[in-house]
Amino acid sequence: MFARTGGEEFVIVVTGPDAHNAQQLAERIRMSLATMRLDPPSPPVRVTASLGVSLSKRPMPLSMLMRGADEALYTAKRAGRDCVVTHTL
Repeated sequence: MFARTGGEEFVIVVTGPDAHNAQQLAERIRMSLATMRLDPPSPPVRVTASLGVSLSKRPMPLSMLMRGADEALYTAKRAGRDCVVTHTL
């Protein structure tokens, strides 16, 4: 599931067997954005992304996973942005 949660924040929910690859998915998204260039008249705009990943090996309420992802996101922003941080519950 992919959704906009507000402003410049989006959420992607990955469940089942693919969930263990969530960090790699987030890194692929970050790298794709980093290589993308928006070319308005001048100068070109560089796109970056800070991503927070929340992982759990057992079923958890979505609200707890969202809280973990939010914590990881703010850790990524404090670390200088344009990176992926994972929070394991």
